[in-house]
Amino acid sequence: MGGSKKRIREALAGLPVLGRLMHRFWVYRGGLTPDALRTAVRKVGHYIDLRLGTGEPVPAGKINELDFLLRQVRRQGLAVDEPVRWALEMYAAARYGLRPGAGGGEPVAHPAAQAAVTAGSGDLEAAIRERRSVRRWTDEPVTAEEIRDIIDIARWAPSSCNRQPVNAMVVERPDDREFLAEYFPNRFHRAAPAMILVVVDQTPYGGKDRHFVYLDSGAFIQNLLLVLHSRGYGACWLGFKAWDNTGRVSVSDEAYEAFYERFGLPKHDVPVSAIAVGRPAAVPTPPPRKPLEQIMIERD
Repeated sequence: MGGSKKRIREALAGLPVLGRLMHRFWVYRGGLTPDALRTAVRKVGHYIDLRLGTGEPVPAGKINELDFLLRQVRRQGLAVDEPVRWALEMYAAARYGLRPGAGGGEPVAHPAAQAAVTAGSGDLEAAIRERRSVRRWTDEPVTAEEIRDIIDIARWAPSSCNRQPVNAMVVERPDDREFLAEYFPNRFHRAAPAMILVVVDQTPYGGKDRHFVYLDSGAFIQNLLLVLHSRGYGACWLGFKAWDNTGRVSVSDEAYEAFYERFGLPKHDVPVSAIAVGRPAAVPTPPPRKPLEQIMIERD
């Protein structure tokens, strides 16, 4: 019986007019705040993108749901930013068979893709093999503009359901770096000319995928470390252990509150790492890696 009800709902959702009414008065009957609306647009757009990518048919109900959400974007007067434009492309591809890209023509290649074709895979492989955790730096200053450019590249990291939850702050001022250093047990990073504080907005995550906070931030940080290395910087990735997204807090209430007040962050942003950055004064000898035979799991 439950399966029959589901099929009826899907059939109704696939009808243009009834589908919009269904989403307005049932699925989203509580209304949508601007943030909730953007999240819903992203989620449904991601679902359609997955279907298009695998060649599977996109259910009419999902197309109608995205249609409804995009109409709400217009009604609420929200800015048509990059995520909304991307969702519009997914809608056009699913509804009308237009290929994502300008005017339904050939897909527009992103500059990063063009750079990858030009550089070849050898540069990336070399960066992966040669990158080291650097713990000694020269006095050469690091500017926020330089790091901002590197973060702009790192943000193309994958994230679960395209949540893109990671935010980064360049901590330049010596007093801010000293303040941040108190939340980490080691002291070597105090000599770094700059620190990058990495936080994750945990609001898009539910209970079952709470740990994805750290998977998504890890992908972003790996990109960041590789690009820093390719630009001649030395960096060391520091794990933030003072509290996490499970509610465990190992510092005083005063220290917890002071952190958010100092950096002007909302409480739903969970700090996951700080990255010490500078021009390397010394590059450590690479530690041995386990041989491939020890990490490959072979089946007979």
